[in-house]
Amino acid sequence: MRDLRRCEDAYVDQLFPTTALKEACFVTALFPRTWADANRHPQALDPEMFLEALPGHEQQLSAQVQAGFGVIPKLAAQNYPIYSHRLSREQATTRIKQAHAPYHQELTRRLSLAKQSFGFAVLVDCHSMPRVGQQMEPTYGITEIVLGDRYGASCNISLRNCLDTAFTKQGFSVSHNRPYAGGYSIRRYGRPRLNLHAIQIEIARDLYMDESTLKTHEHFSDIAGQMTQVMRELKKFVRQFAHELKADETVSF
Repeated sequence: MRDLRRCEDAYVDQLFPTTALKEACFVTALFPRTWADANRHPQALDPEMFLEALPGHEQQLSAQVQAGFGVIPKLAAQNYPIYSHRLSREQATTRIKQAHAPYHQELTRRLSLAKQSFGFAVLVDCHSMPRVGQQMEPTYGITEIVLGDRYGASCNISLRNCLDTAFTKQGFSVSHNRPYAGGYSIRRYGRPRLNLHAIQIEIARDLYMDESTLKTHEHFSDIAGQMTQVMRELKKFVRQFAHELKADETVSF
């Protein structure tokens, strides 16, 4: 169970208290990533995991899926296999219908409402990561926050700059798109030319929890306080962004 839980974004929802940004909508996935990964395409399935053929999924056989991390993951932390047997196709479709699909239906609904009300919408997709520098330094260096915007394709650059400045002001080391440029949710919803902006935040887990015991440590409340300050900076940015859109309704990004 501990190996399975090392894959989850533990406590991330608690790091971003809803009281800090009352005007925003919060959508939380309450199912574990090892059961169904909401940040993967629903057809990102590895045929070798299943008893029956999976027609129509060949186009989603990315390197990530083949490595064992599709919408139904094959591997847990440290590349431990999750299953000792193949699954049925029905098991996969049931998980997607019960968890993955409702999650994205709600995201779509919330973003559509925001776009209708304000002329634009912003999705901030929050995740956690193992400390990047532990395995990847010096390729990426010691990184505490990774902002992923698909290399500028999923949001206006000013949104990424706002979050970069906000995290830096709080003393965090920040990188862009490496090694996490944004997953399925960012690709699906980030349409800046349609005033739909999406950015992914990855937070190093050891900042707020013990990765071996999977429990929060004494710095958790401090990190949550810093995230609250980041959210307040985001709120200022969004208000200014809305003002600029109203000043020039022909603007496109």
